[in-house]
This record gives sequence, structure tokens and C-alpha cells, in this order.
Amino acid sequence: MAEQKDVIKYLIVGLLFFVSIIMSNLMIGNTYVTNFPIEENGGIAVNIQDQTTRPVDFDVHRILDATLTITATPTVDSYTVVVSDASGLSVGDGVAFIEENGMPEIWWGKILSISTNTLTLDTPCPHNYNPANTSVIHYSDDLNVDGSTTKVVFGLTNYFNEAVDVTRLISHCTDNVEMHDGLFCGIDELDRGIVFRKKLLDGTYINYWNIKSNGEWAELAYDTQYTDKGKPPDSTYGFNVRLTYAGPSKHGVAIRVEPGESIEILVQDDLTDITEFRMMFEGHFTQD
Repeated sequence: MAEQKDVIKYLIVGLLFFVSIIMSNLMIGNTYVTNFPIEENGGIAVNIQDQTTRPVDFDVHRILDATLTITATPTVDSYTVVVSDASGLSVGDGVAFIEENGMPEIWWGKILSISTNTLTLDTPCPHNYNPANTSVIHYSDDLNVDGSTTKVVFGLTNYFNEAVDVTRLISHCTDNVEMHDGLFCGIDELDRGIVFRKKLLDGTYINYWNIKSNGEWAELAYDTQYTDKGKPPDSTYGFNVRLTYAGPSKHGVAIRVEPGESIEILVQDDLTDITEFRMMFEGHFTQD
């Protein structure tokens, strides 16, 4: 018993000696602890630093043709580019030029005019694209298609050697009828629904959700908004959805798309009676 008391005594003396050393150092300015600023509610102030990688804002699209090439390096800040064959293109179509050169260089635009094989786009060229290393994609971002017989796949494939974190999906549709929760945009509730999924490298999928009505959009995203019909000649109503994944008050996670993987929107019903229907993925390239 006496030996145990001696051990306890020595521990107490040692602890007091250690505390006295720390207090003496604090008094002479040798700080051994961090002085955290305290909020009024007693919490520690926290500053969360955003990443600095390139953001991505991609229209959900389906590829119509990926065999095109550019025949010469376009001029930076110009609106024109010469492609190998413009016979399958139309004014209003979307085209993308992608060069993997370290950080990927991406040029998206809609065609304003076509002269033989010269395209004039609505967005200026950002980079000296090398014809040998540049992929050209002819795409459509109009989701108001008929997928009732054969599903139509829209989405985004990660063509690059860096992972992409998708943090948000924005949906927008317009129609000539007043919309409500019992409809899908301005048409009847869907039979099979819109599916959001991720395609993995092994060819399998992760299904995230299936939406058949505006009300189901609200259940999933909550951030929804109906807009009233505008003055003539604008005779359409609108319905907008903001579905956020990242952030502690949302899903709390981003959807990571590794190189070669895809995220997809499946149209499985006839949506041709909707005036306009588009979606956009938002996120960023990753940074460790």
C-alpha cells in the first residue's frame, strides 16, 4: 500500500512540475498552445478554403458524332474553326473541341453559321488547339426526345486523365401549360421516368434515382421553382430544379467521376411534347 501511495505522489509531483514549465514558458512568450478565436456561441471559428482547380459546367448531352477533326489550328479569341466535314451539322447544334495537354483544354459552343466546312460559333476560341491531339464532338443537349421505345442516353464522360467531382445538377424546362407537382414539366406524369446513374469502368452501373413528376423532383432536391408565363411573344411557363450533392446541409458528398467513367441521364418516355428540357452538371477537377 505504501508503495502505491509513493507512485501516486511521484505522478502528482511530476504533473505539477510539467504544468509549471508550460505556464512559465507562456508567461515569457514561448507559446505552446494555439489561441483559437471563439465565436459568440462558444464555437471555434472555422475557415474552409475552396479548391483552386478548374470548375466544370457541362450540358447533359448525347453525342451525335465523334468522328470529326479540325484541319488547322484555330486562332485564339476567334469565333471560326474549320472541321473535316460539316455536312452533318446544322445551325444551333453544339460542338466541343477537347485537347488533353496536362490540364485539359475545352471549347464548347453552338453553331451560328456554316460556310462549307467553316463553323462560326457563339463562343470564342480559348486555346491553340493542335489538330493532331484535338477531339471534336458533335452533340445535342435537348432532352425532349422520344425514349419510350428505346431509351436515349445523355450524360458526361470523363475523357481526361484527372477525376471530376460533380457537386450539382441543374434542370430547366419550359412549356406552354401551367405546371404543377402532378406533371413532369408540362406533360403527364411519366411511366418509366428519368434515371440518373453512373457508369463504372467495368461496365456496371450505380443507379442514383428515378424521377417521374415535378413533385418527385421536389422530394429529391427541394430547391425547385415554377415561373409564370411571360408577356407575348414569350408564351411559356418554366420549371427549374437545383439538386446539390456537396455540402453538409445537402447530400454531404460529391459524385466522383474517374477517368473513363460516365454519369448518365436516361430518357425512357416520350418527352417530345415538352417545349424545352435541358440539364447541366456542375463541379470541378479534383485536387488532393
